[in-house]
Amino acid sequence: MPLLHRYNHNEVLSGIRWTARLFGTLLLFFVFSLSVGSGVPKTADFSLQEVVLFASLLTMLAGLVLAYKWEFWGAVVILLSFCAFAITSTYDLGFFFILFPIVGILYLIHFELTKK
Repeated sequence: MPLLHRYNHNEVLSGIRWTARLFGTLLLFFVFSLSVGSGVPKTADFSLQEVVLFASLLTMLAGLVLAYKWEFWGAVVILLSFCAFAITSTYDLGFFFILFPIVGILYLIHFELTKK
């Protein structure tokens, strides 16, 4: 039996949206607290790779904010920025950065299930 038939359709949709919003908000607060604690870096000293990584991170954060109002466009911005980040990065992305595309995918799922 499909998941949406066993549970109330609206409850599942609400759970998907609020899970995405919760993780998105936690990501925003985490990055904000890191930037307050360590200060905003001087971008004049960045290499080209670091500029792309920093711009991708800022764009992913903007996508999180955008997704609160426009889920589809916010998710697209998050996922495209993450692709740029992952392609450019030579570091292990780890758990923290993997949350960005998860949030974007959750927003896309919610958008797809609620469009008319």
